[in-house]
Amino acid sequence: TVEELSGVAEVHADGGEWQAVQLGQVIRSGQRLRTGVSSSVTLAFYDGSTVQLGADSEMSVDQLDVQPSGPRVIVLTQHAGESQHDVVESNDPASRYAVNTPNGVGEAKGTSFRVFVTVAQFVWFEVDDGAVAVTNLGMTVLVVAGQVTMIHSGEEPSQPVFWIKGEGVVEKTGLVWYVAGRTFRADDDTVLVGNPQIGDKVAFRGRIVADGSPILHLVVLVTKKIDFDDKDDDNLGCLSY
Repeated sequence: TVEELSGVAEVHADGGEWQAVQLGQVIRSGQRLRTGVSSSVTLAFYDGSTVQLGADSEMSVDQLDVQPSGPRVIVLTQHAGESQHDVVESNDPASRYAVNTPNGVGEAKGTSFRVFVTVAQFVWFEVDDGAVAVTNLGMTVLVVAGQVTMIHSGEEPSQPVFWIKGEGVVEKTGLVWYVAGRTFRADDDTVLVGNPQIGDKVAFRGRIVADGSPILHLVVLVTKKIDFDDKDDDNLGCLSY
C-alpha cells in the first residue's frame, strides 16, 4: 500500500501505461514504480516492512507473499536511483526479503538498509541496522550495521567497509574535496548530483578505506551559493548557505 507520497510518482503494469500513484493505492506483484525530481514514495507491506523510493528512482515489485502466518516473501528489483528498506524480522526461516539490482542482490531478514543504483549501474548497499547478504557472480559478502559494499558491472561485491555521511559547504573540488571542514578524496566512482561547486551546500556519502582516508561516492547539491550585488552598497558581499 502507498503509505507516503511526495511530489510525483507513477505506477506501470505490464501492457499498460504509466499512471499517477495515489495515497492508499494497492501495488501488486508485477507492477513497476518510478519517481520524479524531488519526489519520493513509500510502500508499506502487510508485515509492517516498508520501502521508500527516492527521487529519480525506479523499482519493480517481483514477488509478494505476505500472510498473517507462515513465511514472508518480498522480492523487489531496483533499476535506478535510491531506496530505503526497513524490514521487520520474521521468525520463519523460509521468509525472504530481497532486492535485485543490475549488479547483485541483497537479502535481509530484519534490517534497515539503503540501495543505490547509478546511471552507470554502479551499485552499493549501505546497512544501518542488522545485516544484509550481498551476492554477485557467486560471491557473497555479509554487510553489517555501519558498513557498505560496492559492486561494479561484471565484478564481485567489494569487501565491506564503514560508510560516512554529512552535509556542509564545499570549499574545494577536484581529486581532493574539502567539505564541512574535512578533506575527502574523489575517484572514478564518485557521483555528483546537481553540479555542486565551491560555496554550495551539499549532502555527501562516502566510505572509509583501509588506510583510514574517506572517499566520496555521492555528492548531492542541497543549496546553491547565493551572490548579492546591491548597487546601493559597493560591497555587500557574498552569503553562503
